[in-house]
Order: sequence, then structure tokens, then C-alpha cells
Amino acid sequence: MLNIRHFTALECQQEEREDMKVLRRIRAKRTAADKQADLDRAAAALRGEVVTESNSARELRAAGIRIARRYREYMGNRIIRRSVTSLNYDGKPINDLIPYVTINLYCLPTDKELDIIRQVREEATMK
Repeated sequence: MLNIRHFTALECQQEEREDMKVLRRIRAKRTAADKQADLDRAAAALRGEVVTESNSARELRAAGIRIARRYREYMGNRIIRRSVTSLNYDGKPINDLIPYVTINLYCLPTDKELDIIRQVREEATMK
């Protein structure tokens, strides 16, 4: 988030505190029965059944989406990525990534794919 002015401002810290407050408030309203019902719904969804979200889960997800959308506005068209050489605030490597390696694989097309390629080539040369 470096070099994005908003994330280094006091306003960002205040927004984050407010976001956490909103999420805590929503989570605090959820009862043990709500949490168990959400687990049951998740299990049913994994079995392939059609389920609907509970109101509390929907409210929590909606709050998370609002926060993410606001952050996306601040980020603009930037992409955050970490590489082998990425360092933390102490100058130490962030993560132990293996070196990036590009491997080129060549695959023979199937007969059907060859037919399509030939047909496209013939159409292109006829024009």
C-alpha cells in the first residue's frame, strides 16, 4: 500500500477503525444458533443443495464488500504483488518464494484441432 497517499494518511487509520467497529457490531449480533445454521448451510452447499444465506451472514458479507469496494477506489489501477525480492519494513524478505521459472511446453494438436487450423488457414488465404 506504499506510495498510495490515502493509505499513509490518518484518514485511512480512522476508516479502518470504523470498518472493524462495524464488522464487530455485526458479528456480536450473531447468536450461536445463527453460527450453527450458517455451518449447516455451508455443509448443504458442499453437498450440492441450493441454500440461501442467513440475514446475519448476508449483512456481514455486504459490509465486507462495501469495504473492499472503497479500497478498490483508492487502489485505482495498481496491482499489489510480492516477488522473491520483496522486503518488509525491516528490509528482510517477506516470503520464501522459489525463483520464478518459465517452462515452455509444446503440445501436439488433436485431429479436430488440426482440422480447425487448416480450415481457418484456407479461409484466410482465399481472401
